[in-house]
Amino acid sequence: MFFLNYHGREVARGIPTEGSGFRVLAGSELLPKTRHLVRGNEREYDRLISEGIVVDGRFVSDWGASSPSRAVSVVLGSNYSGLPMWKLEDGTSLKEYLGQE
Repeated sequence: MFFLNYHGREVARGIPTEGSGFRVLAGSELLPKTRHLVRGNEREYDRLISEGIVVDGRFVSDWGASSPSRAVSVVLGSNYSGLPMWKLEDGTSLKEYLGQE
C-alpha cells in the first residue's frame, strides 16, 4: 500500500492498478481544490462529490484514477506529479518501486 503525505500528515492511501491506473482507498481525504487544478481534474473532483464518492471531505468508497498523478492532483486539489509523491511505508516512492529512477 502506498501513502500520500502532505504538509507532514497522511492524507490518502492507495494502490497501483493494472496498466497505469491508481486506486485511492476509502477513508482518504479530499483536500479543498485550488485555482491551479486543471479543468479535467476539476471536473473529476466535482464528480466525486456530486456522486457521493466523497462525503464531508472523505472518500466513502474506493476511487479508480487513470494515473497516480491524476489521483494525487485530485486528492490534493492542485496539480502534482504522482510517481514521486506516493510512497511505501519505508519511504520508497512509487517511481522508485516501478524502477523509473
